[in-house]
Amino acid sequence: MAAKLGFKTTVYMSRDAKQWKKNLLRQKGAVVKEVDDDYSKAVEEGRSQAASDSRCHFIDDENSKELFLGYAVAAGRLKGQLEDMQVPVDSEHPLIVLSAVRCRRRSGRRDFRLEEDLR
Repeated sequence: MAAKLGFKTTVYMSRDAKQWKKNLLRQKGAVVKEVDDDYSKAVEEGRSQAASDSRCHFIDDENSKELFLGYAVAAGRLKGQLEDMQVPVDSEHPLIVLSAVRCRRRSGRRDFRLEEDLR
């Protein structure tokens, strides 16, 4: 998204990240830096590089307040869509959310907002 908005964007990924993801990011205009280690080392490298540039803003895919809030917005929009379609969500009509998200923390962000909104 940052590259799409015109920002110079660098994404640090582990060498074992899916090739299609790296290709897609490059296609969207991001520079992809592959780190010869696991995900946590890629994050560490990205954070280190960002710290050396005062004009750079680092977003940690795992521990980001900005991303937490972004995912929460999606949940709020879903609530509105369900209301617009008059779909009840209550103890007799539970909302079951299936997600293909690999990282539990990401779905946790969305689920937090859904739980708060639909009580």
